[in-house]
Amino acid sequence: LFYTPRSLLAPVVFDHDDEKKQTMRSDVTEYLASSEESPHKGFPVVETKHGTFMFHVKDHWLMEHVEELKTMGLDDLRIDLRFGKETNLIQDVSNLVANFSKEKALELKEKYPADVIRGFFHVNKTDSLFTKLKNMKLQRKDENYLGDVYEVIKEKQIIFMNRSRSKTVTLGMPLTIINPDGKEIQTTIRSLKNSSGEDVASVGHEELAVINFAGTVVARSQVYLRVD
Repeated sequence: LFYTPRSLLAPVVFDHDDEKKQTMRSDVTEYLASSEESPHKGFPVVETKHGTFMFHVKDHWLMEHVEELKTMGLDDLRIDLRFGKETNLIQDVSNLVANFSKEKALELKEKYPADVIRGFFHVNKTDSLFTKLKNMKLQRKDENYLGDVYEVIKEKQIIFMNRSRSKTVTLGMPLTIINPDGKEIQTTIRSLKNSSGEDVASVGHEELAVINFAGTVVARSQVYLRVD
């Protein structure tokens, strides 16, 4: 997750005034760290002669996908040796690659002395953010769509533009208005004005419609012709 050539552990672990212990780089030292900006904790932080490394709380593990990785052109596999002595990891991996089976891969996964994760393999998790960036409850449905609400004056009026090329907004028209929370409000146009504040019987394409207020409707709500 993070690397710096600086020594970050020594100033924290040892007294700054101890001249004999100002660095830990002669040995490999590992501690667990937490984040001040989130509730996450347990991040392994390793300091070596090369600097300080911060790792994810779970190791990246793809051994059950070795055959698939080969077909994708994988030639080399990097193994983390921190746990090699405890599990004979290198030999186990070598045997698995030479004679692969999904069952053996899962057995090795269970044997591995740390929690693991497959990361972005098969699923790009950044895709899940798009549903948060774009309100799925406001995804436009073209059938019977009339327009989006521009402004709401509580207890008085709703203003939206008629975006429909085939439908004219008229007095007495039944509407379904969907607010950003996904709630549907059923109403009927009892009063209709144009952008000049004049009472009109209809509003055409690309014209503002000023209609009577309906509860819980807010700006960015979507307006549809209600078909019973």
